[in-house]
Amino acid sequence: MWCVTSSTRFGRLASFSYLEYLRIMRLNLDCDQLFLEDMKGSQSHRNGLAKVLGRDDLDWHGSNPTGFNGKYTPEMLAWLNKEAALLLAEASQRAAGKPYVLRRFVLHARVYLLYLQIMASPEPPLSGCLP
Repeated sequence: MWCVTSSTRFGRLASFSYLEYLRIMRLNLDCDQLFLEDMKGSQSHRNGLAKVLGRDDLDWHGSNPTGFNGKYTPEMLAWLNKEAALLLAEASQRAAGKPYVLRRFVLHARVYLLYLQIMASPEPPLSGCLP
């Protein structure tokens, strides 16, 4: 599905939103990864994930005082992917029996929006990001 939406000039967030609309229409699709290796296309949600995990040093943004230049090693990306899977598993476990839909699309959107919130405010609220 990513090949279809990305080839029609959908951006990543628009593609994920489109697939969420398909889920609402009862075509329940999920991606098998967060595409963290796509350096530019995944920058905001990778940064948001790093922030959620307490790794501000991996925030690839000019405002990062460490001066991190976005040169993620394969080990860094593997760690971020592993931690994202653990975060999703924990959130799914905590949401068991509740009407939440937790999938990689949801995790992507939440960490992306959290990152935008962090960049817009010096003291963003971190509660309520995931169930």
